[in-house]
Amino acid sequence: MKGSVFVTNKPIRAILPLLKARVVDRGPIHFTISFGPEYGSPTQIKITCNMDMYDLHDGDLLTIYDQANLGVGVMPSLANHQSDDLTKLLLIGDAKTGKTGSLVSLVKAGYKLRILDMDNLLDSLKYQVLRECPDLLGNVEYRTLRDRYKPTPLGPALDGKAMAFINAMKMLDKWSYDDVNLGSPAEWGSECILVIDSLSRLCDAAYDFQASIARPGKSGEIDTRAIYGAAQDAVEMVLSNLTSNAFQTNVIVIAHIAYQDQPDGTKKGFPQGVGQKLSPKIPQYFSSVVLYTNIRNKRTIKTNSTMLVDLANPKPFEMSPELPIETGLATFFETLRGPTTAASADKPKAVVLKRRV
Repeated sequence: MKGSVFVTNKPIRAILPLLKARVVDRGPIHFTISFGPEYGSPTQIKITCNMDMYDLHDGDLLTIYDQANLGVGVMPSLANHQSDDLTKLLLIGDAKTGKTGSLVSLVKAGYKLRILDMDNLLDSLKYQVLRECPDLLGNVEYRTLRDRYKPTPLGPALDGKAMAFINAMKMLDKWSYDDVNLGSPAEWGSECILVIDSLSRLCDAAYDFQASIARPGKSGEIDTRAIYGAAQDAVEMVLSNLTSNAFQTNVIVIAHIAYQDQPDGTKKGFPQGVGQKLSPKIPQYFSSVVLYTNIRNKRTIKTNSTMLVDLANPKPFEMSPELPIETGLATFFETLRGPTTAASADKPKAVVLKRRV
């Protein structure tokens, strides 16, 4: 501080008021806002959403905000690139190759993990932490989000509203529920890792939500292509946000593999998405992509591309092409960023690695 002036050499993330708009129309899946009449050019915008999530009334006056990154007046250089502090990692593999349980090495290394648990399969991580570093159990916070299904004569159907995706988006905006409030995940910093486990189930939740708000067209039929498209766009926007410079937290996204036939007759493995069109786009958002394999009961983490799956690591000249699953993730982070300072355990809470929905 100099007097009352705050001095920093890092960008500042600011939330700035943009304009005021009035609610002029509402429906079950939309609301319309109007602004600009005082300047002689009224504009209306219709926003599609699940109105059960919002308490809006006709005539309400809303303040619209915008997010901006304020620079520091100097040209950016690679000397202060975000990779010095943050890692954004896509972790892919077939089912049961040890992806979730291997997070224990990061707990041992001193990182605090906050897991958006879409799979409801954290059992292996719990027992690994209890075995390897029980004193750090309090450093793993999670919330499980899954839509409920029920059997019907026509097959399984949603039991109630499709809320898992909406609640996941709320958590990514502000990690707050019940008596837990950890603030904005985008501001947790380099000591924390946000884990999405898994992207596969997050995609399912996105589809279920879009299907729940879809309405029949003029033909009386619901266009399933539009549902897939909307879900793909929603998931892609999530990935764009998590891997942006504005999201100042380490990120690990865990995904299963979907193999697709290529035009040349070969097969390629991609992260499982919503339909086939999204899958090849997903790795584009990550500078680091690793593959989990289980060959002859030996589980390993591969950091170099294979014939079936294209991978990426920013330091191929230092990174081992194959890492043991027991310590591999900690080694990967240390190779990119250097050793972390060991963290003391947070005081355990009721939500820490105990089953809670």
